[in-house]
Amino acid sequence: MTSQPNNNRRLLGGAIISVIDQGVLSAVNLLIGLAFIKYAGKLEYGVYVQLFALMMLSQTMQNALINGPILTLIPKRRMRRRQAMLVHLFRFQTLVALGLVVVSVVGMEIAILGLSVPGVSQDVVVPFTLAVFGLWAREYARSYYFLRLETTAVLLVDAAYVGFVLAALAMGVLIGHFGLSWVLASVGLGNLFAAALGLRRTPLRMFGAHGRAASSLGDAWEMGRWTMPGAMTSWVANHSFVFVVAGVIGANAAADVSAARILLMPAGLCVVAWGKIYLPQASTWIGQNALPTLVRVGLISGGLLVAVVVLYMLVLGAAYPLLEQYLLGDKYAGLLPMCISWSAFFAANAYRVIATMALTAAELYRLLLVYTVLGQVVGLPLVIGLTMQFGAIGAIWALTTVEVLLIVVIVTDGRRRLYQRWGQPT
Repeated sequence: MTSQPNNNRRLLGGAIISVIDQGVLSAVNLLIGLAFIKYAGKLEYGVYVQLFALMMLSQTMQNALINGPILTLIPKRRMRRRQAMLVHLFRFQTLVALGLVVVSVVGMEIAILGLSVPGVSQDVVVPFTLAVFGLWAREYARSYYFLRLETTAVLLVDAAYVGFVLAALAMGVLIGHFGLSWVLASVGLGNLFAAALGLRRTPLRMFGAHGRAASSLGDAWEMGRWTMPGAMTSWVANHSFVFVVAGVIGANAAADVSAARILLMPAGLCVVAWGKIYLPQASTWIGQNALPTLVRVGLISGGLLVAVVVLYMLVLGAAYPLLEQYLLGDKYAGLLPMCISWSAFFAANAYRVIATMALTAAELYRLLLVYTVLGQVVGLPLVIGLTMQFGAIGAIWALTTVEVLLIVVIVTDGRRRLYQRWGQPT
């Protein structure tokens, strides 16, 4: 009789800690952006946001291949198979991450020597690859603790990362070496430091015998082969705007739209925080055939997240004159309309992410792939067209339109298919 209230309290407590965790991560990303605004040129920041988007692309791949199976498949398995699958996935992700390092080096050299991309130089190559590899390591540690609903441990891992990065950035400012390569190196080393601390506390025996990897990796691939194309398409929809704006208008405009976005990220990352908690719990509800609970919690939490975004935007709007006077300066003046547009995007994104998590937990991967491809077929031409017509703010309007479209599709067709596969509503 008391198990359900206890589970609800644990879920709520985990969500609160996860929001705090995402707030800490958002704060360091915000500080990095503000440091670029204050201590570096616009071109350098414009290059950084494009490289950061590529890092998010690598994380998208990891989410499809590693983190998604950890949070979706492993909760349905017995304890011994859980341990084996966790270790096999860690070994596999290490190989893939090393492969991405090689690809990153080749790509950066082409950009420097072949294309002569402004703002990209040889001293950025190693720090960027380090940042990519380190990100995969820390995200694995975070997923492990999210699986166990140990959100306090997730917070400790990220606190170690944030502490390291902030110390390194402060040192860079003090000695006059703050810049693109310094930031990327700080992020990469901070990721590795936090991952090492987090994984050291786990009982996983990474070099022990855990049977053949074929079964675990096969199950993960069965999910990943459907989620990967959708995840990559989703990344194009959500991050390609940086490259579109940079290509159509220039890197300085990419810096403007990214500066406005980063001011809204504390609210936006609350959505990410809840998604990390909601996905494994949604998988459990589906396993228990508790679909009404899944839908009810999704609708309520979506409304609460929208309220968080609106409240944050009101506070930001009130404080914006001070931000513009003391932090943004003349280089980034007039970003408030972009901030308001980003708040609309994140409000819509809250419901779309929750709906997507529900279908992911239901293992409707093919359906999600269809939806994300549909969103991209509409989204990319819309981003290009509205950017050419209205400037950088047009890209934000296009992204918001696609989020609303996907919400409508998932709530209508996706909900129907969810009940078709897992049972009719009671």
